[in-house]
Amino acid sequence: MIDFSDTILPSQEAIAKKFGYTYDQLSSLIYPKVNKSYHSFTISKKNGELREINAPKILLLKVQQTLAEELSSCYTPKNATHGFIKERSIVTNAKKHIGKRNVFNIDLKDFYGSIHFGRVRNLLMSKPFMYSQSEATILAQICCYNGALPQGAPTSPIISNLICWKMDALLQNLASENRCTYTRYADDITFSFNVKKSKLPSSIVRFDLKKDRAIVGYELSKIIEESGFVINEEKVRLAGKNQRQEVTGITVNKKPNVSRKFIRQTASMLYAWKKFGAEQAEHDYLDKYRVKKLTNWQSEKFKGAKGEFFIKVVKGRVNYIQMVRGRDDKIYRKLAFKLTDALGKPNIHFTKSREELATYVIEWMEAQGTGFLLDGVGIVTNEHVISGITSDNYAMCNVYRCYEEDKKQKCPLIFADKAIDLAVLDPTSYLSDVKPYKIGEDKYLEIGDTVKVIGFPKFGPGSTPNISEGIITSKKKIHGIDAFIVNTPITDGASGGPVLDNNNEVIGVAFWGPEHNDGSNPINGFIPISTLKNALEQHSLTNSFGAKKPVKQQKEK
Repeated sequence: MIDFSDTILPSQEAIAKKFGYTYDQLSSLIYPKVNKSYHSFTISKKNGELREINAPKILLLKVQQTLAEELSSCYTPKNATHGFIKERSIVTNAKKHIGKRNVFNIDLKDFYGSIHFGRVRNLLMSKPFMYSQSEATILAQICCYNGALPQGAPTSPIISNLICWKMDALLQNLASENRCTYTRYADDITFSFNVKKSKLPSSIVRFDLKKDRAIVGYELSKIIEESGFVINEEKVRLAGKNQRQEVTGITVNKKPNVSRKFIRQTASMLYAWKKFGAEQAEHDYLDKYRVKKLTNWQSEKFKGAKGEFFIKVVKGRVNYIQMVRGRDDKIYRKLAFKLTDALGKPNIHFTKSREELATYVIEWMEAQGTGFLLDGVGIVTNEHVISGITSDNYAMCNVYRCYEEDKKQKCPLIFADKAIDLAVLDPTSYLSDVKPYKIGEDKYLEIGDTVKVIGFPKFGPGSTPNISEGIITSKKKIHGIDAFIVNTPITDGASGGPVLDNNNEVIGVAFWGPEHNDGSNPINGFIPISTLKNALEQHSLTNSFGAKKPVKQQKEK
């Protein structure tokens, strides 16, 4: 919180000084009579109506950004609040309502406009801020435009969340009392239920069968109205499990998803771009398909750069699909490849599986094994796969993806311990620029559990990762190492590959070899990933991924 008590200046001068201005300079930015500090324009809503955006110009923007950071430091969001909060989004908001029997959505009318100057000033005079009236007046003036919060100012999101804090608490309690789920993203409020429509809590919503519509419950209406907001009756919707349930635009019936129509349109836009070029595709898009007209600001920005607006739109759509469906989603990856292809820089990685991207062939001397990219660690393999490698000769070791034999990489050694048969290489930026495997938990593994083993047994040109499922049959010490034995074959070349649990997280490193140093029949097993974690912690090598660490080589015990 900004402290103005460390100065003998009058409060208005002290506030201005904190922001790097004189009071006259700050006044010129915030007071209506001389206010030229906002750039105003409109954008179209989905329903065709216009939304007014008032974006602060650079000088006021900097003041508001500073103030927003200070206010945010005093805000602890409720679990139900997802708008404008770090590590929360429309996706985290939607996920809370997946697979529910009924989803109830309401919208707050003129959300920012209803948070007027007086409400902002009173907020700043209350706990935890406790600014004086004169201080709160100036700070509220910094945040408001035409007497209310402007949509487009960096202070508006945090102030709206602070204003809604009590309402969120009350609605969260209301949901808890009625055994349902509540979330809010800005002006979008959602409740979801696991009961049929006839059993819905009337304090929140009831369904009028005769009129086939949802009616907001008395208790819910009362809390919202007493919090200073008005429900937009035109945007009240109750959706059952056999209807398309949406939360902040995301389908939530079974998993976070975007509509099939959105995906088809995006694919069609990419096809048109590739076939006709961005300029012609943009012309057709604006002429035939786009309902919303370009704003004056958009027209001016893309003037003389034909096709660039279309490219920006397509990129945004593909990124949105990735945000909702996930980076590993096949539909997203297919569209992402088409995007890179249309840009003239086709990225073949998008056509490959995670196993192909983050599992590597390792060639050392006359031997071949497997390695994999582990989150926060590096490229993990067995020590016996690279036995004898040092900081001086690591360039003789080749690490590459199975489909890129022409792009063999040289990876320095980070760690090697013969006693536990584990090693870590430092990946090049080319190899590390993909989603790594996550570290799982091996302490709950039991005999009979199913695991998945990935590797490159007897690798040759054109080979893909061998993925096999097996069952843990026993646990024993092999050469003094605690290991799990599995009933799936781990043949020559697959040593060093990842062993995954049902969550596709790494719980071990595969190995193959004789049980005793006597040439006896080889066994198939894996070393628990906790063995590697403990060794790296012991040698202060945790979170070494991507960093050039001193080589740690442990001699056989």
